[in-house]
Amino acid sequence: MPSKLPTPLVQKVFDSIDKLPAGSKVMIAFDYDPSAEGEIGPMATAFVRHCAQKGHKMYMIALWPVGPLMIDERINSVLRPNYPNLKDGENYVN
Repeated sequence: MPSKLPTPLVQKVFDSIDKLPAGSKVMIAFDYDPSAEGEIGPMATAFVRHCAQKGHKMYMIALWPVGPLMIDERINSVLRPNYPNLKDGENYVN
């Protein structure tokens, strides 16, 4: 049975985002493609959600050709439905 506790690395990332003052600028790289969505997608979703909850400014970038599609997926599935008060170009940017 897998542990329900986060790994030390995951906890460190969470704590780092949690400790930033509201409105901090956070760069998020979406350098993966759809074949890795099953593994990386949930982490990207949780990271974007955590940043939104803390009121951070998100700068989403990608160097991979399909990265912008991964960003759009998070904007459309996490930010727009759950944080309608956040504005594109003000609170987050692709």
